[in-house]
Amino acid sequence: MPEQTTAGQTTRAIPRSLLITNARLLDGPDTDTNDLQCVRIEEGEIVGIGREMTAEGLQTLDAEGATVLPGLIDAHVHLQSVPGSAFRKDSTEVLHTYRYRQLRAYLACGVTTVLDNAISAPMLREFQNYFDGGGIGPRLYALAPAFYPPGGYLDHDMLTPYWGPQWRAAGSKEDIRALFDEYEGLQNIVGVKTLLETGFGKANIWPLHSPRDTQDHHGGSL
Repeated sequence: MPEQTTAGQTTRAIPRSLLITNARLLDGPDTDTNDLQCVRIEEGEIVGIGREMTAEGLQTLDAEGATVLPGLIDAHVHLQSVPGSAFRKDSTEVLHTYRYRQLRAYLACGVTTVLDNAISAPMLREFQNYFDGGGIGPRLYALAPAFYPPGGYLDHDMLTPYWGPQWRAAGSKEDIRALFDEYEGLQNIVGVKTLLETGFGKANIWPLHSPRDTQDHHGGSL
C-alpha cells in the first residue's frame, strides 16, 4: 500500500475493498472452527461470506486460519495522556511520538473504536486533522468538554504538564459556555463529561457543580 506523511506521521492508504481468505469465523456454539471461510468487503462493507470466492481484482489477505471478528470498542481512553510519561519525564517530542504510536497499538490489539472520556479541544482537533489526512488508528469519539468547579477534582496541580493541553475550571455558566465554544466545529463529540468526584473514601474535599450551574444557554439541563 502506498505510504504518505501526515502530521509528521507515516500513514498508509487503507483499501476499502478486500477479500479475506482462510478466515476462522465464530458464529455461535455450533461453529466448526476448522471450516475456514472467505469474507468479501466492498467499499468498507461486508458483502459476502463463503468457502470459495474469487478476488476479481480485489486485494487479497490470507488470514492463514486466524480468527476474524468485529472490531473491539474501548469505551474509556485518554489519548492525550501517555502512560508512564510523568515517571519518565518525557519531552514534548517523545509525548507526540507516543500519542500517535498508541493509535496503531489499538488496532494491533483489535480495537477499532475508542471513546475518549476527557480530551482538550486542541488535542482533539490535532487527532481529527491526523485522521482526515489519512492517519491510521481507531475511530475516535469523545466526551467533551469535561468541566469541574474551581477547587474541584482535577483543579490546581492535579493534572501534570505531561497530560498535555488542558481544559480549565468553570466557575459560572459563562465559563461553561466558553468551554463548549472551544469545541465548536469538532466532530464525533457524543456527550459531555461532568466530574462528580468529591474526594477519596469518606473525605468530601472537592466541590461539585449545582444543577443551577449546569443549566445550559439553550434553557435545558446538562
